[in-house]
Amino acid sequence: LDFIKSSWNSNNIFLRKKFLINFQHFQDDQINFVVAYHIKTKKFHGILGFISPSFYSYGKVKAGDCLWLTMWKVEKNLAETNSLGTDLLNFLETKYIPKSLVAIGINQDVKKLYKLLGFKIKIMKQWFIPNLGIDKFIIGSGIDKSQFKFYNNSSLIEEVTFEQLFSYFSRIKNSDEKLSEKYIIKRYKNHPHYKYQCVIAKNKKNHIIFLAIVRVVNFKKSKALRIIEFWNNQNINQSLGNLFQKYLVEN
Repeated sequence: LDFIKSSWNSNNIFLRKKFLINFQHFQDDQINFVVAYHIKTKKFHGILGFISPSFYSYGKVKAGDCLWLTMWKVEKNLAETNSLGTDLLNFLETKYIPKSLVAIGINQDVKKLYKLLGFKIKIMKQWFIPNLGIDKFIIGSGIDKSQFKFYNNSSLIEEVTFEQLFSYFSRIKNSDEKLSEKYIIKRYKNHPHYKYQCVIAKNKKNHIIFLAIVRVVNFKKSKALRIIEFWNNQNINQSLGNLFQKYLVEN
């Protein structure tokens, strides 16, 4: 935390809400960060944080899992080698032999480094569904409602408990490993800071269209519904804009 404060950001959320670093990184008797520890000065010269799906499912990062990189920072004024950042990453790869390594929200300088290391770089697209019951948008200003055409439908989106969500999983085809109940309980139901909700969409024949975990984000006097996890039935194809309109207007 001292290193994060001095070398990363003194207003970092881990410093303001210290319980979050335990929630996201604490495993048994260790914090899941690779650190470059200088023996003589007893200081950190660099850190690299990581999490994984298995961390949430089983309480520990397992070898061969996908690793999600978090904070990667080297204090260049202290480092005695130019390769310290890649040394941290190499240590992580050697220890866990991950199926894949993923990082989201990288800056331009780090982008060059990832590219040099052979990573595939993509631009992440973000999509939104406007609430057509709103005339003046505070979130997403400049939205022209006339560009959107949604139609009434008889499908229903409703909120359900986590336990109800789990009972519906067997009715979703092509389910993946992230349907692990342990993963969802640890990462979403038991989150110490954010409040997550579960929603389900059904058509008039009571067939499931999708399951989702969502979170309401408040900004000034407005709010948005953020879709965090989403599982859809592959054999049912409907417009999400149509499905969500009634729910957005009512909520």
